[in-house]
Amino acid sequence: MAESLGNRCDDYAIIADLARGAVLQKDHILHHVRIVCRKARLRALLRISEWIAETIDETSDPGPITAEIRKMLDACSEEVRA
Repeated sequence: MAESLGNRCDDYAIIADLARGAVLQKDHILHHVRIVCRKARLRALLRISEWIAETIDETSDPGPITAEIRKMLDACSEEVRA
């Protein structure tokens, strides 16, 4: 399950907290996993938006930047689905 969340230390901590008794029913665990995945996706989108804000200026060429943003969004979607 931690791999599905991104395989970070925080993911293991979340699962441990859930397994410790806070949430024991499968439906509740799945609900919390969906919340965590949604938050992970939002954090990834925020990182992309920060990159855009730091990288783009009036002299930027939109073609390569658009391609890079698409790659980042695809990676974000793959990461969260995995």
